[in-house]
Amino acid sequence: MHSHGGDLRRFELIGAETTAREGLSKRDRSLITVAALTATGKMDQLTFHLVFARENGVTDEELQEALLQLAFYTGWPNGMGATAVLKSVVEGLDQSHPCTPRMARSVTASMNAASRGSRENHRR
Repeated sequence: MHSHGGDLRRFELIGAETTAREGLSKRDRSLITVAALTATGKMDQLTFHLVFARENGVTDEELQEALLQLAFYTGWPNGMGATAVLKSVVEGLDQSHPCTPRMARSVTASMNAASRGSRENHRR
């Protein structure tokens, strides 16, 4: 069986580099990511990033408004598909999805730790 541990670690480091940048807050980065995934119809990735956005301080009302706005500019099917995903996240219905709030918190903690390490390496 092939282990993807190295791939996950590489993803965490790349993610940490991106989220460690000072130009945008994690909250704003989350909103942008949700918008990009909605616009491109990547519903399979959206559950994780909606949970992640909530962990980063984006409210459910803000997510609903963002998805409504996106529906007009990215196409109604994308916006409504994303709204259905948000509903399942808020109601906790999508328990079969590999991204649970616990997983999002775990990834957040890993990325924060990697981000701290990355910033320390840049200072040296």
